[in-house]
Amino acid sequence: LVAVGVGLGVESNTASAQPGWTIESFDVVYDIQSSGVVTVTEDIRVDFGILQRHGIFRDMPVRYEYDDDNDRLISVGDVRVDNGGGEEHEFELISSGANLRIKIGDADTFVTGEQRYRITYTLLSALNPIADAETRDEWDEFYWNVTGNDWEALIESATATVNLPGNSTQEATCFEGPSGSTDPCDFDVVGQTATFAARQFLPTGSGLTIAVKVTKDAIDVGPPILVPAEKDFLEQLQDAFKFTPLTIGASVLVGLIGLMGLARLWWEGGRDRWHGDLFYLMEDDGASPGARKPLMAHEAIV
Repeated sequence: LVAVGVGLGVESNTASAQPGWTIESFDVVYDIQSSGVVTVTEDIRVDFGILQRHGIFRDMPVRYEYDDDNDRLISVGDVRVDNGGGEEHEFELISSGANLRIKIGDADTFVTGEQRYRITYTLLSALNPIADAETRDEWDEFYWNVTGNDWEALIESATATVNLPGNSTQEATCFEGPSGSTDPCDFDVVGQTATFAARQFLPTGSGLTIAVKVTKDAIDVGPPILVPAEKDFLEQLQDAFKFTPLTIGASVLVGLIGLMGLARLWWEGGRDRWHGDLFYLMEDDGASPGARKPLMAHEAIV
């Protein structure tokens, strides 16, 4: 299974995390429909111990760097949060740069001890069309960071389940650890279901990432949604000096305009003065100011 270079994933973190609380389990189910819509159910159980907390933050990146000129957008919708027993949690959706933040909890209420947060939502444009240029083989892929690597609390257990539509075969793999880790996790594929589990607890800065290879055309996977990349001043400056037909043409044009400007300055004020074919003196106060010397002209030798 070949993992795509677009590091798509759902990352998480907590604000103002304090020592003394843990994530007891982080279990996620991904139901991938033939239309390409992914329905996600996250079941997060935490233990705040004796700490008094309002709740947790769940950050989901929805904008990723795709290439030098474009960013890729992931659509998250139909967000719901409850305690797994039918009681809804208060939450607020906050757009923060490239992330969608789910702020879970009541600002006027503190909670302690064990808490459960079941988050459901849908994803659009989450799968990747893949093509191997050498073998000309094509397939689709669901490559996802299940937990994210930014939690400030230890994750004691993490699992993921991917359910695929019928008539689709698949391969799977997964990794655990810090960003870029190739340490394998446990996985199994039975029929249309792939299951994954971290082999050990995930400390701060570590997460669980999964990849599922799906038969081409078993799922309606369209092209990625791209928007112009948001670049800082340094990146824009670097782009301005790249060798492209546009920058080369602009440079030549600016150079020609500059040379024309210098030629005009020389023509109007930089040429020598001369007195024509006669060299003579006027008054005692000095020589005749003369005129601008014509192009290719020579003074007469008296």
